[in-house]
Amino acid sequence: MNRVHRLRKYLDRCGYYPYIISDISNIYYLSGFTGSTAFIIFTENQNYFLTDGRYEVQSKEEVVDDFEVKVIEDYKEAFKGFLSGYRKVWLEPSGGIRLLISLQNLNLDVDVCDEDKVRLLRMIKDEDEIRLIQDVYKVAEIAFLNSLESFSYSEKENIWAAQLEYNMKVAGAKRTSFDTIIASGFRGALPHGVASNKVINKNEPVIVDYGCKVNYCSDITRVIYNGKDNYVLKIVEIVKSALMFAKENIRAGIKCNEIDKIARDYIDSKGYGKFFKHGLGHGVGIDVHELPALNKRDETILEEGMVLTIEPGIYFDGEFGIRLEDTVIVKKDGCETLNSLLKDYIYKI
Repeated sequence: MNRVHRLRKYLDRCGYYPYIISDISNIYYLSGFTGSTAFIIFTENQNYFLTDGRYEVQSKEEVVDDFEVKVIEDYKEAFKGFLSGYRKVWLEPSGGIRLLISLQNLNLDVDVCDEDKVRLLRMIKDEDEIRLIQDVYKVAEIAFLNSLESFSYSEKENIWAAQLEYNMKVAGAKRTSFDTIIASGFRGALPHGVASNKVINKNEPVIVDYGCKVNYCSDITRVIYNGKDNYVLKIVEIVKSALMFAKENIRAGIKCNEIDKIARDYIDSKGYGKFFKHGLGHGVGIDVHELPALNKRDETILEEGMVLTIEPGIYFDGEFGIRLEDTVIVKKDGCETLNSLLKDYIYKI
């Protein structure tokens, strides 16, 4: 059963017609369209794909046959026409407030669904998606290895970020998955320490958390460290061990919060629990942050085909931080690591 049919089965059961999708990631998942502006309308008997003249050729080339493509001039007038005869419409939760207001201005009763069914469907990746994700991870890994040759100490974090992003583009990326994090020395204590004008010194650890997108996203974290400080190396081993323990326990049937607890309990047993300041990981796919979440609150049961980051970290304010990250595919009796080219977790330059 393809993606559209699976969604329609849900809409039929709930009676959510007409159902409007505006989230561009959800639209890509269902239709294959890679442009930036479109809407999908499901009625009882039709699947409409709406876009404008900028994407007339592109939509004909990309949109799957499940949809009737409509190239329109005025979205407001188009909605008025397609929704005539209806008193009530349904929106996905990720639909924007502007769309909601526009529909209300058409004297429609607008109901926002409690769950984003498309995002829930996206949690389980099919074989084609896994292949695309593997490909984009190779792009990211090749870029990192090539960047090691050009990284130099006494340069600013922004320079390293620019070199890495350039190499991702050269390797085939469309864009970065998120703002590249190059966090050296005391800035490594910032879990989201995007690259700054700070100069990178030779004997301080540098967190490199980065990713790129080619329709699907990658997300990898490694540390660059030339120093020999035994305390830093101890923290590296604790974080690495927490990562390994989590990966060893991932399998279909276990809950997300149980995996988070395994890594968290290990770090806590070493005396550093209060320095692990975020969830263990998250789903990754069309968006770099997808469902489910590996944290204390998420009780989602893992299923085969889920793709998850595993990224424990320990952060000391004003001193340094260490985070390491792999991405895995959940299997029936374990998991498979996606990022296969970066064999090491700590690199020297």
